[in-house]
Amino acid sequence: MLFFPEEVQGWVAGPGLIAVKENENFRTAEIRNGQTTVAFPRYKGNNEIFHQVFNDFIEKELTGYMEAVKRGEKKRNIAGWVTWQQGRTRDVYSIIFVKSLTYEGGAHPMTYIKGVTWNRDGKRITFHDLKEHVKNLTIENLRTAVAVQCEQKGIHLYSDYRIDDFPKEFYIGHDGKVYFIFQEYEIAPYAAGWIIISMGKYQ
Repeated sequence: MLFFPEEVQGWVAGPGLIAVKENENFRTAEIRNGQTTVAFPRYKGNNEIFHQVFNDFIEKELTGYMEAVKRGEKKRNIAGWVTWQQGRTRDVYSIIFVKSLTYEGGAHPMTYIKGVTWNRDGKRITFHDLKEHVKNLTIENLRTAVAVQCEQKGIHLYSDYRIDDFPKEFYIGHDGKVYFIFQEYEIAPYAAGWIIISMGKYQ
């Protein structure tokens, strides 16, 4: 069974995130199927518009992940693990999913971090929307932020890494900052894990 034991459930995937089981907005539900454990949020607040949008989104995410696990099981033994964490919820709803798969014979799990943010009307916030709320959101500033923040954290990047665009995944932290997520192997070796870069306040 692949899931985190109780003593490490306070672990967070990045800055500006909170690991929660239940609060005024969300509760955690869980599915266990064979070697796969999926913990996912359910909205329990009083925003009816967001309630429908969010829970429909969760159903699609769950279906997609479980189908991927099933396809993997046909080829070789596979175990899956998913959890979620909360970012900002004051004026937007921002969460991340940590999706991991472990294959029989694999050297290590493969993990993908997905960030999703909605406004109070249930509209997904896109990168284009971010540019209206975050100052100086340019590729040049992203390159600088990566170089500076990775050096500060002692993260060793590929010697020939390139950044030609913003990462697909992002979230807004409870601290109000916008964070972009570079996945495993994207700009650094596996040992570096996923890399999360702060790019200023969401205003």
